Amino acid sequence: MSSIWVFDSPHKTELLNFFITQGYAPYYDAKHRYDQGWLDRVEPNRMYDKFEEYEECVTAPSVLIVGNFTGQEWDIIKDWLNGVIEHQQVLLPPFKLTQGNDIAPLVSIAPEFTPVKGEYGFSLELLENDIMLYEVTRPGTKLPFCVVVHDWAKKGHEYFFSDIYGSNSWDANRRECRFDYLFLQNVWHHLKMPGEFTMNVVKKRVDGCYPDRLLEGVAPEGEPVVYRNTINQVKGILARKWGVY
Repeated sequence: MSSIWVFDSPHKTELLNFFITQGYAPYYDAKHRYDQGWLDRVEPNRMYDKFEEYEECVTAPSVLIVGNFTGQEWDIIKDWLNGVIEHQQVLLPPFKLTQGNDIAPLVSIAPEFTPVKGEYGFSLELLENDIMLYEVTRPGTKLPFCVVVHDWAKKGHEYFFSDIYGSNSWDANRRECRFDYLFLQNVWHHLKMPGEFTMNVVKKRVDGCYPDRLLEGVAPEGEPVVYRNTINQVKGILARKWGVY
């Protein structure tokens, strides 16, 4: 089965619009662009990133196309991606090449998004000893998420956005990931953060936790701390642990 994946990059809107207008339903993945282990597991594939045109790459792709194609077929797909060949000359319903080649269809399965009912919730509270608590409630999720950021004056709000991904339950919400991402972008602006929230924030945090940093004489950062409790419940937990209120 073939599929198309568009990642969080400066070209995501351009790519999504391109594939949708051509009749495909691409996946949008806001998390795995820099996850080489995940990318290596999705095969056979070709990955592309845009410089002056869409060139093949092995890391940080803008788009991933999965399918069992021959070398010639991949060349045709790349030309199509770069606008060298028009869609009508290459792929027509039911998505087969029209130049006499027996090529497997390039089809993307539409994600089954469960409609989001309800609203996201967000609150925060700064405790003594410079500890910031962030609480998120999400539609369709019974328990809230509470992110604990120590040394907040030094780290700032950015650690909330990276550390929320430290919860396995947040990561498991794959069907609604696009709504989660939009929510975090809105919170980014609500907190008056500079620029835009992108997955580079998460990558920077993950890189900071690698033990390999010891080889560079730098202590790795601590793992994210995320509770499935309200802010008030976490305040009670911290009070029992360290006497922090």
